[in-house]
Amino acid sequence: MGVLIIILVIALFVLFTKVLNAPKISDDITTILTEDSLVKSEKRMLIERLDRPRLGNISANLVIVEFADFQCPACKKEFPIIREVVNRHLDDVLYIYRSYPVINDASSIISEASLCASEQGKFWQMHDRLFIDSDLLSDITNLNTIAQRAGLDINRFSQCVISGKYASWVSEDMNLAYDLGALGTPTFFINGHKVQGVVSGDQWESLIAKYKTLAD
Repeated sequence: MGVLIIILVIALFVLFTKVLNAPKISDDITTILTEDSLVKSEKRMLIERLDRPRLGNISANLVIVEFADFQCPACKKEFPIIREVVNRHLDDVLYIYRSYPVINDASSIISEASLCASEQGKFWQMHDRLFIDSDLLSDITNLNTIAQRAGLDINRFSQCVISGKYASWVSEDMNLAYDLGALGTPTFFINGHKVQGVVSGDQWESLIAKYKTLAD
């Protein structure tokens, strides 16, 4: 039993080290979408669930799914990039956000809180504020302050968070990401291809241009 605990601790240390130090992708992103990075078709169906928060065109040829943690420094770096790119190409992209709360114990509650905001039609407002105000997340009681800044009804929001209504959703996302071999955040699945790390605006633009050409 002692040996198993040591192995588990080492595995978790390696995982969290990769999460905290998710690399910036230096390659031309269009060249790393290979057969080796492609998940099986049945897995892709699970990844691209439309009941998760999404932006863009559900009929788009390009589907981007991000697994992220609101407390992840690399995710915070990626957040304004992917949001700006997707907002600029809403007709050409379907972007789906999924939870992968692995930074600390509070990460799951924060992910659940973001989904509670979706009940008021303000997931993306809460999503943005959680990254912008991430310095407040060291104290979980600041969630109400962030929710207020996002324009939420605080009573409804608090009741939802306390109920744990979306705990199963967050667990499903986390288990799926782990099963897919996501060792860091952010991890993207681009038309079923796994890409880990920060993607630049130029790389996204290049990828979108490629798929727009294929569509034409």
